[in-house]
Amino acid sequence: MKFLSATIAVIYAKALEENLDSYILSIKTRPGTLPFEIIKTSSDYKSVKIQSAIKIDPPFTDEHRSKLLTALGITENDLLENYPIQIASTGYLKGIKSKKVLTGLSPNFCELESLNKLKGCNGYFVFTFDAGEDVLTQRGMFAPGTKPEVGQQYNVTQQDGNVVTVSFAGIDENNVSLDANHPLAGKKLIFEVEVVEIG
Repeated sequence: MKFLSATIAVIYAKALEENLDSYILSIKTRPGTLPFEIIKTSSDYKSVKIQSAIKIDPPFTDEHRSKLLTALGITENDLLENYPIQIASTGYLKGIKSKKVLTGLSPNFCELESLNKLKGCNGYFVFTFDAGEDVLTQRGMFAPGTKPEVGQQYNVTQQDGNVVTVSFAGIDENNVSLDANHPLAGKKLIFEVEVVEIG
């Protein structure tokens, strides 16, 4: 999920820049809190997402399949054969034939959100093997029920127990930017002080 990848990238950059110790990062999402561990090695950091057990539902009925294809704006001819549409854990999983179709997707988010409610799902992972020589798959991810807003904050708990607050600084269709600066960073501050003693 690009949101999670962007989050980990920002936390990784912050860990590098500030030479942080290892810590646990918990991201609160609709399906629950997703824990990540940021581990400091001798010269770098690595991140580990702690994943719950994967559950795969049976393939979609023709009716639900048709609704999903309509909401994604694709046809049966765009689908990879031998790859059924299924829900894996809390997200839909669907393979399509070409990168051109994948990059041209313009989903109807209202219809996708209605289908989410009907099927008890949170997002869509659409992929293709038509990705190029050095890349195994190309993918698109949509989570219409997840709507972070610029300025929305969440807390990162470091291994030493310190809590760092980060906020969404920018959100577009494919990327999320986070800001780990103090909310007053860059602001002009005026203090009134009373001198009690000069020693």
